[in-house]
Amino acid sequence: GVKNMPDRQIDVFTGDDVFSYLGGIAALTKSETGRDLKLYIGDTADPERPKIRTAAEECGLVMRSRFLNEKYLDGLKEHGYHGVTILAITAEYMIGWAASCGAMEDWMFKEFAEHIVFGRSREWIEKENPYSLLEIVSCLTECIERGLWNADEDMIKRLKDAFSEVEGSVEGSDDRLRSRLTDKSV
Repeated sequence: GVKNMPDRQIDVFTGDDVFSYLGGIAALTKSETGRDLKLYIGDTADPERPKIRTAAEECGLVMRSRFLNEKYLDGLKEHGYHGVTILAITAEYMIGWAASCGAMEDWMFKEFAEHIVFGRSREWIEKENPYSLLEIVSCLTECIERGLWNADEDMIKRLKDAFSEVEGSVEGSDDRLRSRLTDKSV
């Protein structure tokens, strides 16, 4: 199966249509023939030099150029809440790529977790939208539970600890907000 991406403004993590399309074709092929379908992404952003990559290679390229790139993450900070939401949506799309056609490799999950959950962007993410941070950690944990990511024991523990920390701070902020809303002196 092949899906062409005509420019670099839209990529494999911009929406769910690419993994839905390729994943569906792969599932149908597996169901009907018993064979795994090889999946490719065409890159015609430069029509003079078209490229073709496997779906896993393309996911890795986008992962490195966007979500593991501190300059890209700094640019997301300018968008505040929406920038954080993009990261949470990406975590959901990672599940889609892994579950639908196996295009996510262990290193992608690990490095995403290191940069987003445990890296220097965490404070910003937690401040702007702690619920998105919970969603990111939940998605990564789901990947482990479903066997989509073979994380080591240390990573599993760190993700569980991160979830507990963020959940505690969210519950605390919900309690503070509830208190302010019910306080008649406000």
